Amino acid sequence: MEQEPAPEHVAALVTEVARELERELEELNSDVCTLLIERIPALNVPEEDVRELLVASVHSNLATALHTLAHQIPVEQIVAPAAAVYYARRVAQRDIPLDALLRAYRLGEARFNQWWLRKLGCRHPDPDLVIAAVRHAMHVTSAYIDTV
Repeated sequence: MEQEPAPEHVAALVTEVARELERELEELNSDVCTLLIERIPALNVPEEDVRELLVASVHSNLATALHTLAHQIPVEQIVAPAAAVYYARRVAQRDIPLDALLRAYRLGEARFNQWWLRKLGCRHPDPDLVIAAVRHAMHVTSAYIDTV
C-alpha cells in the first residue's frame, strides 16, 4: 500500500502553484470573463456598469480562491467577496436567470482548474504528491463555489 504524501508537502505544492497563479491573476481573470461572455449569452449585457461588475466579481472570486489555497485557509472560513454578492444582486435585478449565474460559476471553476492543472503539471513532482495536491485543490474550489 502506497503512503500518502505528508500534509506539509501537499500544502507547500498547493501554495507554490497558487502563488504562481496569483502572479497571473489579470490574465486568468480576462480569460474567465471572456469565456463567460462567449458561452453564456444572458451575461453578455450592453450596460457597461454590469460588465464591469462581472469583471470585478470574477476577479474577486479568483483572488479569494487563490488566497484560500495559498494560505491554507479552511474552507469553513470562506466568505463570498462583496463584488460577487453585488454582481449577483445586479443580475437578479435584470431578470437574468439564476441558472446563468450558476453556470458561470461552474464554467469559471472548470477554467480555473485547467489553469491550476497546467501549472501543477509543469512541476513534475511525485505522482502521489500531484494527486494529493489535485484532490486538495479540487476540494477547496468546489467548497468555495458551494459557499459563494
